Amino acid sequence: MIKTRDIPNLLTGARIVFSIAVFLGLAAAAGVLPGQAGAPGAPAQRAVGLWSLAAFVLAAVTDYFDGWLARRWNAQSPWGAMLDPIADKIAVCGAVLA
Repeated sequence: MIKTRDIPNLLTGARIVFSIAVFLGLAAAAGVLPGQAGAPGAPAQRAVGLWSLAAFVLAAVTDYFDGWLARRWNAQSPWGAMLDPIADKIAVCGAVLA
């Protein structure tokens, strides 16, 4: 059973998943994934780039809401305090490195 106090931590976990998706999408659009036979065509690059942008925006929105909900519901936890900055670094590094 999911409790209200768990929702901010679940959003942080979702942000990590979205950030990894951004990295993989941008790497695929550039054609640098292992086993990839080169960059895809221009329409596919654009589509993957737009999906990566949408995933990055969604990750940013979850970043805002997990902190806001944790403060509003007084649901701060040591797990969230540790995982939130890690999720931020994964998101930024994934977008910069790809």
